[in-house]
Parts: sequence; structure tokens; C-alpha cells
Amino acid sequence: MGRLLNKYNESINRHTVELLEPQSGDRILDIGFGGGIALQMLSSVATKYQLIGVEYSEAMLARAQTKFRELIADGRLNLHRATAESLPFDSESIDRAYSVNCIYFWPDPLAGIREIFRVLKPGGRLLLAVHSPQSMRSPVTDHGFRLFEAEELLHLVREAGFTSTSYEHRDKEMPEDSVLIIADKKHRLSNLSGDV
Repeated sequence: MGRLLNKYNESINRHTVELLEPQSGDRILDIGFGGGIALQMLSSVATKYQLIGVEYSEAMLARAQTKFRELIADGRLNLHRATAESLPFDSESIDRAYSVNCIYFWPDPLAGIREIFRVLKPGGRLLLAVHSPQSMRSPVTDHGFRLFEAEELLHLVREAGFTSTSYEHRDKEMPEDSVLIIADKKHRLSNLSGDV
């Protein structure tokens, strides 16, 4: 299953990693890493970053612990079993975060994005990448998937507190029509109650 996920999601993960624009020393969080392809892409330059992955599936977590055992042993990658709605990290401790084709399954997408906002530092960036509803509709996605239009995701990230948001629509380079939401955190948590 992990290999199939990686093959199907290679292009959308590659574009997501490109748009992260991490700086040397950044702590980068992958939420729902699944087959681990984005972590693998980042691992080639992992000496520059601290990689962190969270995954709810015990099977995917166990697979990643085996696949990335050298990175874990070297302290360059930390893996956790967690959900987007309950991240085991201090507030304002993460520089970059991303989630690819995972938000479909979050019980409360707004709570998940608010939690990501909490753990991101001011100046941090969130990338949310999904396949468009038009390309995802099938008998399979009729059960257990919540599909999102770009405007719905933009509304969610703004409601969660992000003040700088945009999206890219990719339909040529990818096997599936895809949307990538870019959300930058401009202010500290304490500033949200005042002027922004």
C-alpha cells in the first residue's frame, strides 16, 4: 500500500516540497505522511533540516520506522503517532508544515488547521495539497472521503488565523487535477485578539 501511495502521489508531493521554501535549520512537519514519499524527498537534504512526521495509521508508522531507520538513528527524523487535531508539539515550535491528500479524512478539518497554526512559528508556512473534487469523484471516494474545493480550503485556513493565503492549481504536470494551498502565519498567537 505504501508503494502504491508513493507512486500515485509523487507529483503532488514534489510540488508541495518545492513550495515549502524551507531555510537551513528549519523544523519541518509532515502531517499524515502515509507512504513517506515527501519525507524521502526531503531526506536527501535532511542535514539542513529537522524532519518530523505524524501519522495516525500504525501500519504506515511502522513501515516508516523501518524505511527511515538510519535517519531516525542519526536524529534527523522524529516520527509520532498523532492526529492533526492533537499534535504533540509546543506552540510556535515548527517552521514549516505540510499535509498531502490527508485532510479528506480529518474528523474536524478546522480544528486540525487551528492546531497546525498553533504549532507554527510566526513566519511559518503551511502547505495543504489535495486532488480536486472533479478528479477524485468515484465510488471509492463516496465513502469516508470529504472532498474540498480550493475556496473551501482557503476559507478554513483564514478562519484558523492565517492572514496570508493563496493557492496554485496544477492540472498538466500531475496525473490528477490538484490544488495546493499556501498559508503563511504572520503573527504570534497573542496578536490574534488585537489588530493584525
